[in-house]
Amino acid sequence: MKRMIAAAVMFVLVFIAVLNGQAEIKSENQIIDPQPVKYVDTDHKLFNILILGIDYTLPELPFATSGKHSKGKQDISGCHTDAVIVVSIDQTDNKVRLLSLPRDTLVYVPGINGIYKLNAAFNCADTIEEGFERACEAVSWLCGGVRIDAYAAVDVEAMITLCDVIGGVDFNLEMTYRATAKKGGSKRYYAGEQHMDGWDVFNYVRARRNATVEGTDMGRTGRQRKMMIAIFKKLTSHPNLIAKLWNKAMSGDINFYTNIKNASYNKLYKVFTKLDSGSIESYVFDSVYMLGLGEWNFNFTKQDKRQEVLLKVFGIEAAELPYVSYRYTEWLKSKGFTTVRTIKIARNVMEYAKTQGNWSPEQQTAYEALEAAHDATVLAFDIAADSMQSNEYYAMINQRDLLRKATEAAAAAFGYSEKISWNSGLQWFRDPLINEYCRIDWN
Repeated sequence: MKRMIAAAVMFVLVFIAVLNGQAEIKSENQIIDPQPVKYVDTDHKLFNILILGIDYTLPELPFATSGKHSKGKQDISGCHTDAVIVVSIDQTDNKVRLLSLPRDTLVYVPGINGIYKLNAAFNCADTIEEGFERACEAVSWLCGGVRIDAYAAVDVEAMITLCDVIGGVDFNLEMTYRATAKKGGSKRYYAGEQHMDGWDVFNYVRARRNATVEGTDMGRTGRQRKMMIAIFKKLTSHPNLIAKLWNKAMSGDINFYTNIKNASYNKLYKVFTKLDSGSIESYVFDSVYMLGLGEWNFNFTKQDKRQEVLLKVFGIEAAELPYVSYRYTEWLKSKGFTTVRTIKIARNVMEYAKTQGNWSPEQQTAYEALEAAHDATVLAFDIAADSMQSNEYYAMINQRDLLRKATEAAAAAFGYSEKISWNSGLQWFRDPLINEYCRIDWN
């Protein structure tokens, strides 16, 4: 009965679209039709800054990260944003709330085809500035549509320098561990209260595999929040350091990237100096870290915990994010990706047909058949993706097969010259019909 109802709904919608002369149907699923961020307003007066740590090092430093530097110091196109923290300054109750987002969180980047890790949202762009915008949009999407008002990003060298500018921090290390020394070799850190300079701070917030306490991505994000709180407490206790930090950041001597203007900085400075060290709160999206999509480890966000955090940090009641569960990605890998690829090929043929003028009756008939088959397949995909039940899956397969036949017929009618390959033989993240930015380094 459920299958009959779903099929009836599907064909009614297609029939209505045809009667109304509507363009091809759009999906609510991000993997088919990427959606822009739907921004929301909050009751509190918030200024949200996205703090990003770029995984990039200069060749002369005594260690390496995954960042590329093939085009010189200013090229960060091959790097990821491996530290992602939202600093929410609440001017209504004079609080600062830090929200850490694990770098391996599964995301859909608004407006971009494909599935990505959060740390690669920055790479879904053609310029550095656009990359930061993509990162902000992906974080807004994760955060229920809360606006990110500004971003500030640093590479490894800049982070070390800026920590040194404020004279380092006093910090209570929770673990004894070994990390890279400033001039090569290794340095042993001991648990307990101590003063840490910029290099020490970097070693601490970077620690994961060498960590002796919580050596996971979630553990590292927790350490990053602890260090941010320590730095914020020092700045609130010594407001003169804020201007010193800002002046160095904006000097052009280091790789510091921001869209904060001086006017906004002046307003933030006045707000920040009114805060006290006890007004800083820390949060993280709880998640499950496991192998997903058959290729990479992802953080699968626990939606109920995410909703609780968003209510506390931003005061919003957010809906659950669809299509981000481990179960759904398993369905997508085993059953959905082939249909995604078929729909995208059909759309390519349809776009080509639209460029051809003076259609013959045969071409008109072929296009209408293709459009109807496309719409039916998109709806069948949506129904199957929502239910992940076998009967809807087989209905989707039947529609997909009809779409392939209609696509091949239309391609022949319009003289479409590109070879149609229903199976690319590529991994899903290397297939440009699935992931728009398919050359990202996923390591």
